[in-house]
Amino acid sequence: MDKILQQKITVGKKRTAKKAIIGFSVFVLLAIIGFLFWLFTGEITNAKKQIFISSPLPIMLVQNRPVYGNEFFQRLALAEKFNVQNKSEKNLIMEVKNRLIYEHKVKRLAASLKVPVSQNQINKAYDTYKQAVLQTSGITVEESLEEKGINQNYFKEEILSFEQLNSNLAIWFNGQRNLNEKAYRTADFLMQEVNSSSTFADIASLYSQDEDSKQFEGDLGFVELYNLLPELQEKIDAAASGEILLLQSSLGLHIIKIEGKNVLEGSGTPKVHLRQIFIKTSNFNSWLETQIQNYKVTSLINF
Repeated sequence: MDKILQQKITVGKKRTAKKAIIGFSVFVLLAIIGFLFWLFTGEITNAKKQIFISSPLPIMLVQNRPVYGNEFFQRLALAEKFNVQNKSEKNLIMEVKNRLIYEHKVKRLAASLKVPVSQNQINKAYDTYKQAVLQTSGITVEESLEEKGINQNYFKEEILSFEQLNSNLAIWFNGQRNLNEKAYRTADFLMQEVNSSSTFADIASLYSQDEDSKQFEGDLGFVELYNLLPELQEKIDAAASGEILLLQSSLGLHIIKIEGKNVLEGSGTPKVHLRQIFIKTSNFNSWLETQIQNYKVTSLINF
């Protein structure tokens, strides 16, 4: 009898403990549901902002991929800081939201086309930006970013990274013959002309679509490599004097003749003497908008 009684007591305790655990679990679940309901509905308060900034919580889905709150509110803080036109908070929120949607659509398209951006490209873009800031303002890029209140790593990994990705996408687009049939027909014809005669300058003055260099028969003069578009630098550097190249960049197609290579006297800086025939490609921005316009966007918070 004592054993049976003891078993009943033990079973009773287990049932009570199980009920307590279930009750506590239900309470925690309801608390979480209540918290998420508060967080994702209604107006965005300062308390909610701090939660989104400090936690990896999504606020939107673009093509079923998350856009996180910390990214949005960091952008919003920058927009508020540089709001020289005194736009309303609602207008700023919509501008930042639309910009993030656009950027994430472009990222999704680039991923689908297997167009990446490398850390080396981002670092090179940053170095180019550093030189430009120093030459135009006389201060370092670190000082410039600090004045604006922009984190250096954020600038590189978010702002410059997207600009480089967009450039890579334009380079990819300009390399597709099926998307630029007219431009490539022109390029093939002109490549035959310049390779069968010695009148590159005459052909450039007739056919180049870059008005600035066209008036000088395509002559770009002696150019330092780092002043060329990054996507052109390596191939031009590797080419021999007299060689003619057909290259694509983020801007269009370039038929380039290496007129000569030299070193700037006294500086040791390598320079190349170039002539160019520039050919415009199809409208990249129009193609891009067409590709991403139907991408699905789902808002998870009330903007």
